Amino acid sequence: MTVTKPAPKVGSLVISGPSTVRVGEKITLSVSAYDTDGNFMPGVNVNKNIDNTRILSWDTGFTVKGNAPGTAVVKITAASVSASVTITVTE
Repeated sequence: MTVTKPAPKVGSLVISGPSTVRVGEKITLSVSAYDTDGNFMPGVNVNKNIDNTRILSWDTGFTVKGNAPGTAVVKITAASVSASVTITVTE
């Protein structure tokens, strides 16, 4: 008899990196996914969103660029799990 273990489900996402960027400069964020048992899950597909692209926008990958002074929320989602971080853009 063969027992098949179900595929692990994303339990949490962690976003790390700087929380401040200057107008015209870029910072790179890091996103890590963990299953419901707390084990790292490489290669998880995620969706990326920024709530105010006038303030902050995506460059490439997980790099963001400061466009104007203010704050913007970066939200990363995988399956039904999400994480967010507030980035402040300064002069």
